[in-house]
Amino acid sequence: MVNDNLIFTTLGLACTLALLLLTENYARQRKLKLPLPPGPPKLPIVGNLLNLPRGFEWFTYMRWGKEYHSDIIHLDIAGSSVLVVNTSEAAFELMDRRSALYSSRPLMTMTHELYGWKEDFIFMPYSNLWRECRKLFHQELNPSDAAYHEPNALKASRLLINSILETPEDWRYKFRYMAGTLILSITYGITAQPSSDPFIEAAEVALKSVTEAARPGAFLVDQFPWLRHVPSWFPGASFKKKAREWRMYKDRMTDGPFNVVMKQIAQDTAHQSFLLRAYHSLPHDKSEAEKVKYMREVARLTAVSMFTGGTATTLAAFSSFVLAMVCNPQYQAKAQEELDRVLGSVSLPDFKDRDSLPYVSAIVKEVQRWQPVGPLGIAHLLQGEDIYKGYRIPKNTIIVPNVWAMLHNETVYGPDPNKFNPERFLLLLKDGTNTNLKLNPAIPDPDADFGFGRRVCPGQHVALSSLWICIASVLAVFKLEKAVDEQGNVVEPTGEYIPSSIQNHPAPFKCSITPRSREHEMLIREAGLHADMDLDQPENLTVSS
Repeated sequence: MVNDNLIFTTLGLACTLALLLLTENYARQRKLKLPLPPGPPKLPIVGNLLNLPRGFEWFTYMRWGKEYHSDIIHLDIAGSSVLVVNTSEAAFELMDRRSALYSSRPLMTMTHELYGWKEDFIFMPYSNLWRECRKLFHQELNPSDAAYHEPNALKASRLLINSILETPEDWRYKFRYMAGTLILSITYGITAQPSSDPFIEAAEVALKSVTEAARPGAFLVDQFPWLRHVPSWFPGASFKKKAREWRMYKDRMTDGPFNVVMKQIAQDTAHQSFLLRAYHSLPHDKSEAEKVKYMREVARLTAVSMFTGGTATTLAAFSSFVLAMVCNPQYQAKAQEELDRVLGSVSLPDFKDRDSLPYVSAIVKEVQRWQPVGPLGIAHLLQGEDIYKGYRIPKNTIIVPNVWAMLHNETVYGPDPNKFNPERFLLLLKDGTNTNLKLNPAIPDPDADFGFGRRVCPGQHVALSSLWICIASVLAVFKLEKAVDEQGNVVEPTGEYIPSSIQNHPAPFKCSITPRSREHEMLIREAGLHADMDLDQPENLTVSS
């Protein structure tokens, strides 16, 4: 009887296992029969490599989405499966709700292997090392304590307006320097060198180059990795020389400030910073060698990601803000009317004024939406087969979020999405006055620029806070206008943008930035004098008119 029961039990388990295997095999075969998402026709072997757009790709991908009536578009780049996601709904479904499958990054030979960004937190594949970096990031940039870094941002904004007053024609460089100074202070506790800092300069070159290297299809070595073995003198192998030069700046940006802080820690002279707090949070039972190894493996990678991410996003957004104000003086005037009414007399804004300045906040949101810093975001990697709306998405597909298309969706953000109009984010009174405004909760924040799912930027609230206080401060004290040449003719900005999938910014343009009045000029100079003071409990700076 016992043997019979054992036999029946074994047979039952075997049948169950066989049924499961058959079901799994049937499901797999059914998946394989499903069509790929729609997209442009593919050629044998090279796929869509020859008709891949070489600049402003987001426009083409958006157009293809409309042509094929689909929110996802499939491409084949010489054997690599690529999926372009054109709507926020599809992005949320795939990269948020199914984040367990969509949270890794594709390994690109040029960016990761030759250039050396493989272990950078932003481009790092999903792994235990990435999770450790993410944990450190959240500890330092905790959204529940968003005000922690506000004093640094406030100080930086006041230094910014003072430096713009001195040389307004260099406003772009001044803002880049301000952004780098703020991130150096938060991340490393390092005070940037006056006028020109080697770490900020190295970061500028490294960021420009990685935007070129990270574009899907930009380098053939990404499609044909064996090309990395070709000697650099061989015709067509100029990419190896580029990678070698770029890596020099990347290593200088990565290792330079880290080594300074580690030396200061050894000498007990380090200032408060993310890196110092990360060091002191290590278990006490770790040896010095173990601590240094951990710091190099996790804290260094996290710190450099804070440095690179913070400088890139705020600089590009601020440049778009200046262009928007120069070309749309009507919105600048309304924002300044709001600032004058809320602040009273001639004053500088503070973070406590933020809720009372909805028009300024709407301008910041519209800058993000109108010209997103990363029009194509940073690619994700699908780690398993998936199905979406009856389409098969193969394993190892590169997922490209078309942030531009998401933020220029007329059904979400209203008509004329290519035009700058901050009032699309506001609830306006019928009489058209600028009082008692409030942000429209029905219009979603344009936060697609900060990523999706588990790869969303953990420092986005810090970046937005620093951008908000800089924009509010500049509007409070300056007039931003079109430049005038020596003959008195107005110089019209072209409005052209430099095509880059992860660092979108306008081509250089001339403009006029002048104080709104003599009293505002005095206020700017006073702000500069007070900027080195302890601003843990800042008060509004005011000059009586």
